[in-house]
Amino acid sequence: MKKFILLTIVGLCSAPWLSSASAQTIKKTPILGAIQENVMISGELIGGKSNHIIVSKAHEHPYSHQIVVSVIDGKFQLALPAGDSEAHMLIPEENFDAGFLRPFVVFVDENVYVTLHPSERYLENTTLGSPLTDEYHRAKADIEQRLSKRSFEVDSLWKLVEAGKVMEEEAAKKDSALGADYLTLQEAYIREHPTLVSYQLIKELLITN
Repeated sequence: MKKFILLTIVGLCSAPWLSSASAQTIKKTPILGAIQENVMISGELIGGKSNHIIVSKAHEHPYSHQIVVSVIDGKFQLALPAGDSEAHMLIPEENFDAGFLRPFVVFVDENVYVTLHPSERYLENTTLGSPLTDEYHRAKADIEQRLSKRSFEVDSLWKLVEAGKVMEEEAAKKDSALGADYLTLQEAYIREHPTLVSYQLIKELLITN
């Protein structure tokens, strides 16, 4: 399985459009004396008890590289340099403290408004103003939806393993096959969509595997 993942990443990283996508993430060089433009990540936190939102670049670990943004009356706001289209993770403080991160990925290509929900309600998170962010979450949701039935079956198998009713090897085999098919679908999306969204998906493969 690891060999399959490595070959997938190597093949995708050799794509001719990757260098141009990577170049788009480079920040503009500040000009002395010039007024630097910013883009804004603003939004609201619905429910929960967080006083802060933890923000970090999506390819960095939030425990070691983070910006702490205050939540005041349920609202938060963060200015970032314009020209930096990298993806960032937003994590409610209570998720962060509990180790249940569930980061919400946002691209700062434009001003973006984010509605966050803590804990198990993270699936209700939404954004306005960032087509890249919308496409990223749409792409991931589509893949997960196509594999949802098998994913449920694999989760059920692991519960049977814990109950001693199914051999671990059977669950591991189906789990591995599911993971390989997820990567195949993700690879197909990346090859068909040479965008910063695909570049972010490749970085996630490198980080998680």
